[in-house]
Amino acid sequence: VPHVARVKVWKSCEVNHIIFVWYHSESAEPDWQPQPHTFVSTGAWRFQGRNEYLINCHIQDVTENGPDAMHFNELHSPPIFLSGEFSWLARHLWIIYTRWQPNFSYDNQMNEDEDEVIKTNRNREEHKANMHLCHKVMLLERFSIMESDVRAEQIGPGIIELNVNTSFGSLYILLTITPIEPLLQRVIHLIFSPPLLAPHANLLFLGECMMFERDIRIWNSKRFEQHPILVHEDRTIQVYRRWYSQFYSDHSPTYKTAIKDLQW
Repeated sequence: VPHVARVKVWKSCEVNHIIFVWYHSESAEPDWQPQPHTFVSTGAWRFQGRNEYLINCHIQDVTENGPDAMHFNELHSPPIFLSGEFSWLARHLWIIYTRWQPNFSYDNQMNEDEDEVIKTNRNREEHKANMHLCHKVMLLERFSIMESDVRAEQIGPGIIELNVNTSFGSLYILLTITPIEPLLQRVIHLIFSPPLLAPHANLLFLGECMMFERDIRIWNSKRFEQHPILVHEDRTIQVYRRWYSQFYSDHSPTYKTAIKDLQW
């Protein structure tokens, strides 16, 4: 075998039914790893479904969805099977208990200054961020049904975990984002739940897919603004972008450099 015949070895691990591969433009060693979900790793919760999308956008745009708190009731309020004209009959209501925060403990106050939160939590796991919200379906603007408590955790640049508590039980949704080529992302959702919760999990997963497709229509035509004009309610987006910048380095490939070769 010629001495030049070598295969590059990638640091990898299999967690929650997904194989993760570590990539660093300076070949640095991993400083964090995805952690297994207790009930998924023990087999107590079953795999209930999977979907996959190809999206024409930057990887950062997908995870910016959480910090964009104002879009929830604007984009995701209209009912899935009815047009917006019938919002008085039924609509989705999103209540944000805790805005998207990097390295955030749920014991902190919602109105803390974001810069202070980042500073005081510097010793925590810097690659993580959290958000806590509630989803309800409102009928006739008076009655609420199908309430879900959602705790979202972003891990690194391309992993999001959703721990969902409903009146029927709890379930777990794992979202991964993988760059395929410049400005093309593969997004995969996996859902796990207790075996007896399978019918409800499948129904909820269908609704989640349809909501996600609303975002895709925007991502596919979105333009990234380096210095966007943001109102006070959108301040979390700037916090998110500062936090996300830790995943770039001096040698991170740019769009201009990536299209010059086929290394991707």
